[in-house]
Formats: sequence, C-alpha cells, structure tokens
Amino acid sequence: MSEALNEAMALIEPLFLAKARENAPVDTGVFAAGLESTLVGGGVGSILGDLSIEIRSTAEVPLMEWVLLGTQPHEIGADNQFLYNPDDEFAAMGPVEHPGTAPDDFSTPTLQEIDGIAQEILIRAIADAFAL
Repeated sequence: MSEALNEAMALIEPLFLAKARENAPVDTGVFAAGLESTLVGGGVGSILGDLSIEIRSTAEVPLMEWVLLGTQPHEIGADNQFLYNPDDEFAAMGPVEHPGTAPDDFSTPTLQEIDGIAQEILIRAIADAFAL
C-alpha cells in the first residue's frame, strides 16, 4: 500500500508544480520559474506518517512570504545610497518609499484546481493496491 501511495504522490508532484507555476504571479517570470517541489514527510516509504508535497521558491526576490502575504509600505535604501535595478530600468538615490504590495494567494486556486485529479490518482492507487 505504501508503495502505491508513494507512486501516486510522485505522479501528483509534477502536476502540482506545473499548476503552481501557472498560477503564480508573473512580473518578470523569475518567481514562477524559481518554484520547485519536493515530496516530504515522515511517511516516505511507509504509511506511518504524513507524505506531502512542498512547493518552495528558489528566487531571491520576491520571497514567497512577500507574494502570499503582501508587504506594508516601507523605505528602501539608506540616505544617498544609489539604487539601481536594470531589469525594471530603475535608478534613484535612497531612501525610496515603496508603496507595499497586495497579497496574492495563488496557492488556494492551485490546490483547488489540482484537487480533483489528485483525488483520482490516489483513489486509483489505493484500489490497485487492494486488487492485488
């Protein structure tokens, strides 16, 4: 049974990652492209613990928390610090007032969209395991 569940989760993992990348906010594309997934949990190889899929961002900016929770208005840079971002064609002397960002919980629609197919894969794996 545990092998069947592990195999099912291994099938779900790339589907989940693809859907997360599809739903992630896209400004430059770095955040969405930097999403990676891993199977984690004490139950890997057994049914004694939870087995889950973890989606994380490898992008340095924006951090996953900033995307999901948003940010408050804040200052960037110190007095007379030169701030430069060639990707955004931005240059200024600090400090600069950043207006903050709105939360973007792309994870909820991702989970909702993958739910049906994930359940089908898991049900099929369980049924196949008991059919042996």
